[in-house]
Order: sequence, then C-alpha cells, then structure tokens
Amino acid sequence: MNILIIQILRIGDALQLVPVIKGIKQVFPQSRLCLLTSRLGASILGGQEEIDEIFTLHKEQMANLLTSGNKEDILLSVEQLRSDLHEVGAVKWDWVINFSYTFSSALLSFILDAKHRSGFTANKNRQYLAKEKWFAYSLASFMNRRYSNFNWVDINKNILGLPSVPHPPLIMPKHGDVARASALLQKAGFENKKILGLHPGASRAYKRWPLQKFADLGRAFVQKHGYKVIIFGDETEKGPCTQLKSYIGNGAEDLSGQTTLDELKAFFSLCDVLVTNDTGPMHLASAVGTRIVSLFFNTHFIETGPYGAGHIAVHPAISCFPCQSTVKCPHKKCLNYISPETIETIILNSKALESNSDTDFLGRDKGMVKVYRSAFDPWGNLEWTPLGKNPMTFEDVERILLKTTWLYHCNVISGSNNTAHEYVLDRMALYGDPADRIELLDDLEKLLLNLSKLSNLLDAGCRVCLDIQTELLKVALDRPVVESLGKRLTALETEISALGDGSSVSFLTELLTVLRENIEQTDILTLSAETTRLYRDMKVISDEMIQRAKEVSALLGDGV
Repeated sequence: MNILIIQILRIGDALQLVPVIKGIKQVFPQSRLCLLTSRLGASILGGQEEIDEIFTLHKEQMANLLTSGNKEDILLSVEQLRSDLHEVGAVKWDWVINFSYTFSSALLSFILDAKHRSGFTANKNRQYLAKEKWFAYSLASFMNRRYSNFNWVDINKNILGLPSVPHPPLIMPKHGDVARASALLQKAGFENKKILGLHPGASRAYKRWPLQKFADLGRAFVQKHGYKVIIFGDETEKGPCTQLKSYIGNGAEDLSGQTTLDELKAFFSLCDVLVTNDTGPMHLASAVGTRIVSLFFNTHFIETGPYGAGHIAVHPAISCFPCQSTVKCPHKKCLNYISPETIETIILNSKALESNSDTDFLGRDKGMVKVYRSAFDPWGNLEWTPLGKNPMTFEDVERILLKTTWLYHCNVISGSNNTAHEYVLDRMALYGDPADRIELLDDLEKLLLNLSKLSNLLDAGCRVCLDIQTELLKVALDRPVVESLGKRLTALETEISALGDGSSVSFLTELLTVLRENIEQTDILTLSAETTRLYRDMKVISDEMIQRAKEVSALLGDGV
C-alpha cells in the first residue's frame, strides 16, 4: 500500500505530524509511507523511521524565482516544479493525504494518481474540497477560534479515522548528540544543576512575551533557586538572545544560532522545563519529552499547544483572546499581562498544582491571566484543564457543549455511553462557582432560544430542498417554481447566518457554510440531495446541543 502525505507548511505543522505518521504506521505496518514536504520539513522529519521516502518541494527557491518577474526566472521556477514532482508523480498512490491548507496543495493532491484522497483536495471542475467532517470542523474553527476544542494532531488523527496515535516522547535524540551536549554544559558549570530553557523568539512580534520578562524570570531562577539557564533561538533571533544573556548574567548560556536540529533535540532533552512562546521549537521540545510552559497571545493553545500530558499553557484573561485582529490592535497591552512571578510559581509548584485546589497561585496576576494543564480526555484527545478554580463562564460551558455534541455526531461517543455525562460533570467541577449564576443561566436560555431557531430554520431548509428534488424529478420541469424555491432557500440561509451572534451558534453556522461550500458541484439533482442531507445532519447537531444545554442548565440550576 503506497501512502503519500503532503505537508509543505511551517516547522510546527511538520512536527505535529509526527504522532500521526506513527499512528498510520501502527495501523498499516506493511505500507510504504512517503512524504512530500519542503526542505525544512525534510530536515525535521528526515530521521523518522516510519517514513520510507521523502520527496522535497523547493518552494522557497521557486517563490524567489517567481517574485523576480523575469521570464527566464519564471521558466526556471516551472522547470524546478516539474523536476520536484517527477518522481512523486510517477507513483500510483493508494492514498494521498493533504494536510496543507493551500489551493496549490489541493490541486497537487488532485493531479496525483491516487485511489483515495483525504484532507484538502480538488476535483475536475477546479473546486477545492474538504470532504471529511473533521476537516470541515477545522476550517470552521479558523473563524471561531475561541470555540476550538481539539489539537491539530487529534483533528488530523480523526480525519484519517485512526483509533489512536502515540503520545510523547516521540523523537529520541541521538546518544552522541546528548553526550556532546552534556559535555558542553558540564564545561559551562551546569553539571548537577536544574536547567531552565528559555525560547524568547516567535514568528511575529505579537506572539512574543517581552524580553525583559524573560530576563526577570531567568535571573530569578539563577539567583534564587540555583538553576542554570539555556537560551534558545535561531540565527535571526541572535540579537535578542544575546541581550537576554547579558540581562541574566552568569548562569546563562546562549545557544542561539549555534545548534543543528539534532543538537537542539539533545539540549531540549536536558532541560527540566522550557518556557516558550508559541513556536515550532516548542513542538520539537514536547516531542522529545521536555516539560513545557507555553505563553499564548495570538494563537490558541487548544489547537497548537504542545502535544502531550503535563504541559502548561498561560494566556491573558481577556475577551478578545485568541487575538484575531492583530492589525486593529496596535498597543498589544495583553503581552504584559503575564508576570515572571506567576511563571516562577507555576514551575516551582507544578506538583501541587496537579491537584487543582483553590490555592491562589496567581498573586497579582489573578483575574489577568488563565492557566491550563494538558491531559487526555476519555476518548484519547488532548484537552486542557483549568488551574486555580477560575469562575465558570458562559464560554466555558459552550465549549463543553460543543465538544460533547461533536463527538456524539462523529460516533466517538455512542448514544448509550454514560461517559459523556460523567465527563460534563467532571469538567464543570474543574471550575469555581460562576461569578453570577443567574446571569449564566440567562445566557444559557438565550443560547437555547437561538439553537431552537437554528433547528427550525434547518428543518425548513431541508423541506425546501426536498421540494426542489420533487420538482426536478417531474417529467415537465417548472422552472419558475424551482427558481422560487431556490430564492426561498437563499433567504433561509441568510436568516441562519444572521443567528451568528458571536456565541457557539456562530460556530455552527460557520460549520454549515463550510460543509455547504464543500459539496461537489455536479448536476442540480445530486446537489439538492446532498444539501438536504447536510441540513438534516446539521439539525441533528443543533438538536443534540439543545439536549446537552438543557442538561447543563438543569445542573447549574441545582447548584452543581
């Protein structure tokens, strides 16, 4: 069985593939598993024993040639593409899996000779499609990130229908690299010392905790707790890393721009804990089994946090998290919400925090930040447990409702399984009492009202689609009637979109849009039949969420 995975995006995306690659090989041990990726992806995943062959797409080189605008360079770019795809295009693939969210990769998935395709692909009409419901879920979450419930590893796992994937450690540093790293640290006076890793860089300024806060944290661990500090970064981050070392002083070692990928794995494995922004190296550190304290501002830790149990994620406690308007928000005050003292307390008291008691560990940051610890839910998906007994909010309730509803819809939870009810009770118990229970119950009533409206509109849409099918099956087509029904369906879709008020209903309406856009455009009869099925499925989802919301409302009303 020939399997090809396409992933030509960033370093973090490539590293989040590692559990999935191992999961595929567990299910299909005799398969020939290949990867089409960029040069960076090849350097990251080249050592994975499960991958039989890597095809490299020199996308950076081609992009540089295209941007010049010269005819000769454009022709060279085309020739480079032809050369890169020659070998991969000669294989008859049984399964092509595209995990890249780009139109070019979707087109590539389509043109390759394959019996089956998963992920983002295209059809002969040049329509770009995401056929799996989990892929559609991920696309809907782009516009509603505050309601995301699943890490990308688990989304990809479910797209492929894998029963499970391995958990970290997933990448083992080479013995020789670890020995050399240990010798270097011993020479620097790090022997028998606890080591704090700091990674102050990130791809964008609005994802970076201020450098001075990293400095205050590092200095505290060196001077007060006897730790040594390793500063990590690539060549482009050497300036800030050099500054950071000078701020911390003796006891800090700056390795920015000095390590190969294999050496970086070794140094990460020697750290007791790594404090980092949301970066690709964060995923590398978690893959080798390093404990992570991750800082999130722009992106969502639920989607892109470190994969594995026992990690910590910290983010500003603001209504606009995760930030989706980086251009409209020039001040980025939220970057200063998290204090070094809070991170210090989290690291030093990690064992005590596992009990999730009412202990006030946030100090002056109380009310300004939220802290979560990673674990796995009863169905094997990564989730994040709130620490510190934060008061339950309406958004917390909505996320629980959406997650359980979706897992029921995807048959991950069976109808007779009481695990879901126990799970909801357990999740609610992780939060403190709502700041205003009556207000929370009022919000739930509003949600139920909107969900009921959505359910009725979906039911009406389903009936209109059935009427269209009836008309299309008649011997003599009455075009005015069909056009009138089409206008009625458009009006209903407008009403459905209007229900998107920023609550979890917005997520459902966005999901409907994504699924509707990914119906293959064939003949009108097939199109109407598929649309009918979609409206029926979405009504089932909304009705299931209504039932779950009523149960939670009753629990809250009883004082749970």
